[in-house]
Amino acid sequence: MSYQLIRGAIEMVTALELNNAGAGYVFYDNVPYSQPGAGETYAEIAISFTDVKHDTVGCCGNDDVGGTVSVFINTPVGKGARPGEDIALEVLKVWAITGAFDGYLQNGHVRMRNLDGPRFINGDESATHQQHTITAAFRGRLA
Repeated sequence: MSYQLIRGAIEMVTALELNNAGAGYVFYDNVPYSQPGAGETYAEIAISFTDVKHDTVGCCGNDDVGGTVSVFINTPVGKGARPGEDIALEVLKVWAITGAFDGYLQNGHVRMRNLDGPRFINGDESATHQQHTITAAFRGRLA
């Protein structure tokens, strides 16, 4: 079992939707990057694993992995909340589709629940970007 299989499915679906919705750049956990320019929109995906079970009763030893995913959507200041909210909505819509992750994970699935956001975080007056966050809990199952 590898956390990377679950992480990969979540990151691929989420990054694709972020790009389709207008986030020009997508960054991942523990990958260094330079902040894009003031006029550019970008997003960060952070995944935390909270628990794992090895199911040996009735399911041939499947692994059941749980955790939380957070996405931080950064849009240029001075354009209001709509750009960030529009991107957040598109990601939340795909997270709500039960089978959205199935094509990215052989012999397993990921399901999102407890979708939350977007929550607006306004920077100080010198900030170049404003931020919206969305989060969800997930369960991933590997055969």
